[in-house]
Amino acid sequence: MKKLIWLLFFASFPAYSQNLTIHAVYSVLKDGFHLGTVTDDFIINNGHYRIYSVTKADGIVALLMPKPIKANSEGIVSLAGLHPLQFDQLRGGSADKDIHAKFNWNTHVLTMKFNDQTINAPLPKNAQDRLSLMYNFLVAPLPSHQFTVPMTTGKKIESYTLRNEGMETIQTPSGTWKADHIVRVTHPGDKGFDLWLAPSENYLPVKMLIYDSGGGAFEQTLVQFKVKG
Repeated sequence: MKKLIWLLFFASFPAYSQNLTIHAVYSVLKDGFHLGTVTDDFIINNGHYRIYSVTKADGIVALLMPKPIKANSEGIVSLAGLHPLQFDQLRGGSADKDIHAKFNWNTHVLTMKFNDQTINAPLPKNAQDRLSLMYNFLVAPLPSHQFTVPMTTGKKIESYTLRNEGMETIQTPSGTWKADHIVRVTHPGDKGFDLWLAPSENYLPVKMLIYDSGGGAFEQTLVQFKVKG
């Protein structure tokens, strides 16, 4: 019976048949100071996807964070977007800081494990994790105005309100891009972010700003990338 439920779930999405591989390297800065690099590998193969992300500190920051942070998202892909099945974040051997999230689409339950606790929460339709959200619009249509996306960090799930601010020209180490500027609409206590997606590369993320509680921002910009598919 469980196998039949999964077959019905997979069959409910319009198939995405293209295979695709993207290797992208991003530089991470704060206040103009280089902190490290993020290397993402995004792979679509036979209707399934995987995003493998490694964050490594550089220079003096590496003394404080000597081991990389590794994150992984995998699931199925359709013309409607990415549908995660599993999200994991591993913080360099500190198992007590690891995060695991399982998307149980057949029962509509999101199971999150962190800090030696397990939390089950309702799983909304089209929910994303922090990696799949960044790359979702490589396969899903990008809304032209304001829209909502359920998103989990692996510790909680909440509805993100996002707004497409339109096309902007931005400079990155990888070149000059015309990109759609996506902004999270925030309320008091929310952490905001800005995301720039380049239509010329099927809405590949080329820049991202992630705001911290102190009002500063981490800047992630595309340095180099390779696309096969």
